[in-house]
Parts: sequence; C-alpha cells; structure tokens
Amino acid sequence: LKRLEFLFELPRKLSAAVAAKRYEEAVRSLTATDEILRKYEHIASLGEIRKEASRIGDELRASLRGSLEAEPSEAPDELAQRVDLLVRLGADPAECERAAYACGFAHLTWLLRTAIGRADAESGSLPLRVASIVADVAPRFVAVADALEAVSARVGSSRRSADATELDVLALSLFSEYIDAVERLATGRDVSTAADETTEREVAQALEVAGDCVETAAQKCGVGDALRLKLSSLASRVAAGRLEATIADAKR
Repeated sequence: LKRLEFLFELPRKLSAAVAAKRYEEAVRSLTATDEILRKYEHIASLGEIRKEASRIGDELRASLRGSLEAEPSEAPDELAQRVDLLVRLGADPAECERAAYACGFAHLTWLLRTAIGRADAESGSLPLRVASIVADVAPRFVAVADALEAVSARVGSSRRSADATELDVLALSLFSEYIDAVERLATGRDVSTAADETTEREVAQALEVAGDCVETAAQKCGVGDALRLKLSSLASRVAAGRLEATIADAKR
C-alpha cells in the first residue's frame, strides 16, 4: 500500500525536485520506480504515472545537459555529479564526457581572456598585473581539472588524444595563451628594450610569477616541460632584447 501511495505521488514529487534543482533526489526516485512502473504499465493508472514520470525525466535530462552547455562565464560546478546523473538516466557516457570537457575548457578560456583584458587595462606594476591573472585562473584551473578527472573516472575513460590526455591538450592550449599574454604585457611596456634597473626587476618578478603558474599546471597534467620551455624561451627573448638595447646605446 505504501509503495502504491509513493507511486501515485511520484509525478508531483519529481516535479518539485526538478524545480528545486534537487537532481540527485529526482534521479534516485526515477531509477527506483522505473522497473515496477514498466512491469505494471498495462494498468491504466500506473501507465499514466509512467508516462508522466517519463516526461519529467526527459525534462530533467534536458536540464542536466543544459548545465553542461552553460555560458562560459558561469562556473561549471559539479561537473562530475551532473555527468553521473545523466549516465544513470541512460545518456551516452562518451557524449556526456565530451560535453563536460568542452564546458570546462570554455569556462577556463573565458576566465583567462577576461583576466588578461583586466590586466591590459590596469596601470599597476607588471608583476602585479601578471599576478592578477594567476589569481583568477590558477585556482579555477585546478578545480576544473579535478572535476574533469572525476568525470573521466566515472565513465571509465582516459580521454586520450594522440599521445596526450585530453586534459594535457587543454592545459597546453590554455597556458600557452597565458604565456603569450605575459609576453605581450611585457613588450607593451618596452621592457625588452629598456635597461632601466626597476624595469628589469619587474620583468624578473613577472616571469617568476608566470613560472609559479606553469608549475600549477604541471602538477595537474603532463605538459609541464613544454610550458617551462615556452616560458624559458620568453625569458631568453626578453634578455636578448635588453642586451641589444644596451649595445645600441653604447654605440651611440
């Protein structure tokens, strides 16, 4: 009798749970009642309940998928949980995983470019401007990387692309863009051609901050060596620019 009472209450409770974004509760109720409703759907009243539950389930799947296709400015929280719920509702695991990675990378790219734009507009010292980018991006990169690793663990995948994991590919792209921005911020202030002692110290500090950010990436993925090489190349170009400026000044 209690089970029947629960079944008759199911559509109302499901709708309330979905409306309140209590997705775990809704999925648990759907999966717990699916077998019995399927077994007795030939009974008119239970057949109607199954149809209504199925409709609400479709809405729930759409809502969960929508959360993986959110605006890049929205932090992709609970990626692993959303993928887990979708898989439990019968969604294709590989498709869910692809959507989660696209969501996470879109957010990190938006975050990086927004932080770079702010640093471009600021008038503070070069190290502080570079540090402001790191403060915005590095913690979120770690959080999103952890979430994506949890997603892949949930669906039993390593997301391999050629000889690198998908996370490696994303990190290399993201942090290469970050190092390019550091170079642009530096050269925009003529640090590669200035022999001024204060400016040189700023450059050294900025490159040190950038190095810390690269090490953050290296802890979460396998592209540390490539990023260190790129950063080292930037340091060499800046140093060469200062040397050329000094020689030119001496000749004059």
